[in-house]
Amino acid sequence: MRRNSPRVNPGLISDSPLWPRFNEYVIENQHGESVILPAGNAKIEYYSPFKEKELLCDFIVMTNDLRKMPNDYKPLLRFANSYGLFGLIHELEHDNNRQFFEIYKHHCFPRCFPNEPPDMANIDEWHYNYGEPIAITIEKTLEIRLCYDLWGKFKKAKATPEDISPFGLPWKQYLKEINVYPIGVELHYDGKYWQTRYTNSSLFVALKLMIIQNCVTKDQPVETCDICGNPYFAYNEKQEYCSQACRNSINVKKHRQKEKLENVRKAIILREEGKNNEEIADIIGVKRPQTIERWLNEFRIKKEGE
Repeated sequence: MRRNSPRVNPGLISDSPLWPRFNEYVIENQHGESVILPAGNAKIEYYSPFKEKELLCDFIVMTNDLRKMPNDYKPLLRFANSYGLFGLIHELEHDNNRQFFEIYKHHCFPRCFPNEPPDMANIDEWHYNYGEPIAITIEKTLEIRLCYDLWGKFKKAKATPEDISPFGLPWKQYLKEINVYPIGVELHYDGKYWQTRYTNSSLFVALKLMIIQNCVTKDQPVETCDICGNPYFAYNEKQEYCSQACRNSINVKKHRQKEKLENVRKAIILREEGKNNEEIADIIGVKRPQTIERWLNEFRIKKEGE
């Protein structure tokens, strides 16, 4: 029977899986290893990562900083103070190396070592004692960032999944790296509607889900600026830069390239007329005659390579 009015669709996926964060984190040297963990008097709260609009942008900024300064841990600390730890121990648990996990779990609970970690029956105490060794956390973080970068390269190539990538195999083979394993889904009641809700075992999983959602969304996806590398929300498909300043800088660069090509063309004609570098520089308005010689050499090399 036809309905008189359309059913209200609350959305297939709920955006309220919760993740813990303390109001302050610190970096300590524990048993010869740098570890990030809650401060001594920190207070815990729970929040939904999927409701944090800036989370993916802040993740990109953090990984940009880590790439520039791999020995500076402040970007990681700033991110933790906003969004909590990553849940590294759950990633290690799913790495199919149980022995490695059993050894490393003690590194994730430096306040308890050499005793066993707290029982998860008291989940707040468990989180308070939990910390993440910085070296392996950065390694895992940059692995997630590569997933985001991979999709960006695919988009810029304007390729199809069947096309051969610069890496030598079809794009579809490499795009599998973005997939998320494992993932849980549960029923969630929001007080009015039943929905499905992701039960992300770690913030790493939540970030990969956000990256997948970002790949397919048409609603202001997060892009990275080709000029400065900073993330931004693309308000339309044609937007390529994060700000007017970056757009202006590329326009200036294009103008200078065009101006240089015109000057090179003039220099070639003047050289054919028998003018020397000093005379050509004076006519074109270039300060150094050596610049004319460099331009002509560049042109000659380019022509020989064609």
